Amino acid sequence: MVIDYLSGMSASAVEALDHPGDSHYGWSSRKGAKGIVKKVAYFCVILAAIAIDYVLIKASGQLGLSLPVNVRLSLLVTAWYLVNEALSIIENAGRMGAPVPEWLAKYIAVLKNKIDSKAGSKE
Repeated sequence: MVIDYLSGMSASAVEALDHPGDSHYGWSSRKGAKGIVKKVAYFCVILAAIAIDYVLIKASGQLGLSLPVNVRLSLLVTAWYLVNEALSIIENAGRMGAPVPEWLAKYIAVLKNKIDSKAGSKE
């Protein structure tokens, strides 16, 4: 998340240099604050998923039920956010003018879709 935030700030700075005088480009404290709040929200969602996993595991044990070991909401949520961050970092690198292999962005997008479909099949 730190790398994504820093790469986003860098991409905004590069865009500001490429588009002088255009207020649509460049870093702003408002965008930065929004990014930080979003990252904090990610952690809140992950912590909530961990708490839900804990409650489900404890409740199923008390009720004598067995949950499949591979069903962990927290793992799916965390993996989804990690892949989302990777996509954002790649996008930021592209915004800075770095050559980004198209196959890499596609591979990460496919991985994100697999996580999405795996999470959807557990419902």
